[in-house]
Amino acid sequence: MRRARLRACAVLLALLAAWGPAQAATLLSAASQASAERTEVELRFDAPVQWRWFRLDGPERVVIDVSGAAQGGAQGAAAGIVERLRFGALEDGLRIVLDLEAAPESVSLAAGEPHAITVRLSAPPQSAVASAPPAVLAAPEAQPAPRPTAPVMTAVARPVVVVIDPGHGGKDSGAVGPSGLMEKNVALSIGRELKRLLEAQAGFRVRLTRDSDTFVPLRDRIRIAREAGADLFVSIHADAFDDRRAHGSSVYVLSNRGASSEHARLLARRENEADLVGGIEIQDRDETLAAVLLDISQNAALEASVDIASRVLQGMGGLGRLHKSTVQRAGFVVLKSPDVPSILVETAFISNPREERQLGSARHRQRIAAALASGIEDYFHQYRPARLVEVPAGAPQEYTVRAGDTLSTIAERFGVGLDALRTANALRGDVIRVGQTLRLPITTAAR
Repeated sequence: MRRARLRACAVLLALLAAWGPAQAATLLSAASQASAERTEVELRFDAPVQWRWFRLDGPERVVIDVSGAAQGGAQGAAAGIVERLRFGALEDGLRIVLDLEAAPESVSLAAGEPHAITVRLSAPPQSAVASAPPAVLAAPEAQPAPRPTAPVMTAVARPVVVVIDPGHGGKDSGAVGPSGLMEKNVALSIGRELKRLLEAQAGFRVRLTRDSDTFVPLRDRIRIAREAGADLFVSIHADAFDDRRAHGSSVYVLSNRGASSEHARLLARRENEADLVGGIEIQDRDETLAAVLLDISQNAALEASVDIASRVLQGMGGLGRLHKSTVQRAGFVVLKSPDVPSILVETAFISNPREERQLGSARHRQRIAAALASGIEDYFHQYRPARLVEVPAGAPQEYTVRAGDTLSTIAERFGVGLDALRTANALRGDVIRVGQTLRLPITTAAR
């Protein structure tokens, strides 16, 4: 027994020794260079690092999580198909995101010297055609480009589905302020106003987990979001603390530990329940494949959650001092849906007499809802969800404006992004006229 314990201690010390250097690593630089064949990004640290990576699409991204590292002052410059480099603090390290302009033919990561990670992105398959001499690409003037003779798959924008979760309700009043204001009532008021603001924007479908003073179990709130096919779940609360001087707003996403526990919970119950993860049933998958599907789905959801939370936090900062100036992580149950980006907003401290008075004001609650809506709209303005649909051969690529049309209704009717429609027609605003011919920016994708 003593020998076994010594062996266990030796293994633990070895692991700690291997892990130790990574805890103090700092990113020194993020250099990008590009050629016609590929783009390379070199991430240099001042100490050895441990890392893992994964790819996301819609939009295309490469995400690298580096254990125990910090950003330091490095920013990084984009090149080639890398449109932007982003950095964010994780609970146990640093996340580096490469936003790509297009899907590369291949991606590889390798350890470099000294203490570097080299990311190699081959050029997209279309680049060879794009770089061909113009004479090869030009069609004879007398022959129009052939129309497709068979249906094609077309990527079109779809409505953004947001599920708003006013915290507490019914028998659960939540926190109660010094003068008796209840958190459940504040959350419901802000939730209703947020729903109204988002629905006023074209392309949003919104649902509340509760629209009255009723109690909804936490797991049921997650179920509502997943059954609605939500692109975002927003849980609204008001903070409280024993010290009444505590004040300000905070925004939370799921902690890595909370994600891991939910991952294990879903795997354990997959034999009895057909859980959908990103639209895929894991019930009939073997354990390894089910674990991979869950991991991919959770990583994508967490990446989006952090991005949305950062934008919402920035909007909340315009209302007053923040309680926490960075996105926080916690294991809240309502954040644990594995395939729905989820955030929890602590709007203010209801235990603080001044902030309780503000939360009791309908005008201030409207300002909070407007700040939340601004952050949400900002994210989906950039990352509009899309779906592939089959378009018959000869489908219209142009549309003639009729009486009663608006640019937003046309965009929604044909399932295209409003910004893409403006760009395709060189429009600076939303003014259109009857009889005007608009190009429809529908792009085809291979089946």
